Amino acid sequence: MGGCFSVSLSCDQAVNQVSQCLCVKQSYIHNIEDNLSALETTMEDLKARRDDLSRRVDREENNGLRRRAQVQVVKGDCHKVWREKEWLEGVEWEDEATKARFLPSCIQQV
Repeated sequence: MGGCFSVSLSCDQAVNQVSQCLCVKQSYIHNIEDNLSALETTMEDLKARRDDLSRRVDREENNGLRRRAQVQVVKGDCHKVWREKEWLEGVEWEDEATKARFLPSCIQQV
């Protein structure tokens, strides 16, 4: 008569991460044209907001007020997004070497 014990492990989190990686993240690469189109629309909106902000800041600086640090942060964020957009547009996403380069990193994160 031996002692019996049972071990129960939940694999839900691991399964969810793997499925998310394989289904969601990979779909971003397969749908890159649609994603780039959405990014272009968002970038146009971001540029318009940046221009409005720059005009307001210039007007207020001409009235003797000082620029807030938050304005610099927003302008810096705009610049970062712009650089990432330029990089994304320059990548040949349908190229097999590109897929081999970016898809494995998705799986390694799990």
